Amino acid sequence: MGRNVKTGPGSEHEAMIQAALGAGKKVGRAMGIKCNNEDGPQRVVEGFQFIGVASDQAFMVKESVAQLKPIRQAVAGMGK
Repeated sequence: MGRNVKTGPGSEHEAMIQAALGAGKKVGRAMGIKCNNEDGPQRVVEGFQFIGVASDQAFMVKESVAQLKPIRQAVAGMGK
């Protein structure tokens, strides 16, 4: 917390991620990582088997907005 950590290719952070992945492969463990949907395909290619691309909250908010859209449109149409 409070540290400015450089991430991405060539960074110490990425080296640590790759070291953990290598250790997991060495002992036969499935490895996972939390990343965004742009990085997800590359992480699968690297060998990660569990890819967290969003939180449950993000999925719930997105679906809630989609479900409420027709209701809001209908209510807006009632005032005309």
